[in-house]
Amino acid sequence: MKLLAKLTLLFTVITVVETYLLFLVASYTSFWVSVAMIILPGMLGAYLARREGRQAFARINAALRLEQEPTTAVLDGAILLVAAAFLITPGMLTDITGLMLMIPVVRRPIREYIKKRVQKAIETQIGAGTAKFFSVPFGVGTSMGSSTFSRQDDNVIDIKPEK
Repeated sequence: MKLLAKLTLLFTVITVVETYLLFLVASYTSFWVSVAMIILPGMLGAYLARREGRQAFARINAALRLEQEPTTAVLDGAILLVAAAFLITPGMLTDITGLMLMIPVVRRPIREYIKKRVQKAIETQIGAGTAKFFSVPFGVGTSMGSSTFSRQDDNVIDIKPEK
């Protein structure tokens, strides 16, 4: 089964289950409780997306300033974005999933799993010789996509910056 078909099936099943659960809750409580269960998590998701997004950007910038790899901060930011999307999506299952993804202890194993999957995919492509890296020469006399470039001045001065 192709990825698009799997995603379509997944989203359809989730929508049906979420709708059923909302009607079930409405039958045991009231219509307004169901409406509140749709609106309040959406507002919470929007607020948390904004707050956590700012914090994620701050962590990425801090890592870059310290000349460290920002992978953890980037992945945390991506997971938080997904969590906020789950909270904004109406339904109890997506709300629970979104709230769980907001918890750092829950995010950590997911983040490590993603890191391992990406690292394995890169190693597989490099080992098979199918990895493609994009590089563009820069400077005077170059153009995007050109495979060769000429240097105007061959005098290179190599210095060590002071810290």
